[in-house]
Amino acid sequence: MLSRLRLIACLIVALSAVMPAALGASAQSASPVASPAAGVAPLDVAAMALTPDDLADNGFADFLVADGRTQTLDDRVAEQAAGGGDPAQIRTLLTGLGWIRGYRSRLAHPIAAGNEDFDALVSSGIVQFADPDGSEAGWGLISQLDTGAGEGTPTASPRTLGDRSRLIDLGAVSLDDGKMHAGFRLVFQRGALVGDLIVFAAPDQTLTVSDVQGLGERQLERMERVLADGGPGLSVTVLRWRGSSFDDPDVDNYLKLDGKLFMGLGDTDQDTAIATETYRDATDWYRYEAALSDSTFQYTSVTRFPSASLAGEWVRTAFDRTDKNRPTDSTLEQVSDVPSFGDESVVLRVTTPVEGGEASGYAVFVGIGDEAFSLAIISLNGLDVADITAMAAAQVGCFEAGNCAEAAPLPAWVNA
Repeated sequence: MLSRLRLIACLIVALSAVMPAALGASAQSASPVASPAAGVAPLDVAAMALTPDDLADNGFADFLVADGRTQTLDDRVAEQAAGGGDPAQIRTLLTGLGWIRGYRSRLAHPIAAGNEDFDALVSSGIVQFADPDGSEAGWGLISQLDTGAGEGTPTASPRTLGDRSRLIDLGAVSLDDGKMHAGFRLVFQRGALVGDLIVFAAPDQTLTVSDVQGLGERQLERMERVLADGGPGLSVTVLRWRGSSFDDPDVDNYLKLDGKLFMGLGDTDQDTAIATETYRDATDWYRYEAALSDSTFQYTSVTRFPSASLAGEWVRTAFDRTDKNRPTDSTLEQVSDVPSFGDESVVLRVTTPVEGGEASGYAVFVGIGDEAFSLAIISLNGLDVADITAMAAAQVGCFEAGNCAEAAPLPAWVNA
């Protein structure tokens, strides 16, 4: 069912967001929780992760974007506490380390084109700390952790990566396919950042220290580049609501970076054609998809263009673009008598039959300067456009402030 709803959102095209001081009255308060180190700005750690091109350049061909995950301090505490730990103790430990923000992107090698089954996986992670002292301590803890697949063995590497690094041979690991995969983990510190790279080869392939070292060096280059120029900065302008799959979203990734488009695991030729056309003029595109409940889903995109005129044109042509790609059994209309946002905005409503029922959705497209975002909410239940525009207002607020790093409480109407 989710894939069908995702198709609707893809047709409603490019959805993305930002954070506010508060949602509108109909969407409840969304004041973010204070940062554990309020003086430290969140970095665009998602832009530091490896891309499919990085893998291809290092001999790992034909990998696709599988999924991504951003974590604030609260998210990290919740994840670790779910394993039985004391939340207060975990928070005290992480706050003492100056834990700011975490991110990981997983890239997978599909068994066949358009198939979501894969036989090899690369997880590219980065954690931001408040300062190098906390990062060094965090590196020590992370590099001692089990990956969840079995204890590893520290292994000599040809050279130190960053300030310090540790390579761990995970041995032969059984994944969900029941087959054995050679695995390595490389954890390294660079200033206030810790890189965490986990690589599992296909069952019939070997994995060498030099293979993993090469990927680590490429990730360090990406980290250095973002430290130098800030990166596109789009990942910190996506407002994430605390929905049912907030801790494990479908997509939380750059799908276009520095002009290069990347496709997702399971994407069809049609998906590829639509994305290529939709983001043809964009230099960077960040995508977030997650379930807010069992029946309501969020699809957000933030996009940067070479000029404000191109960003504005992308917003103005939202209806025509969506109408061109929608299923024949769907309906589409542009909604009037709604608030306007940014330099210009468009609100669309779509409906389509789904498994004997009907899914409906709203998408709000907003252009601000040379960037544009869209927020789409798709549900199997009825939606009130005022609720959706209130969420869009929240995103505009933090987008204009340049920081949507903290998640917003889920609007009460979602589970009403």
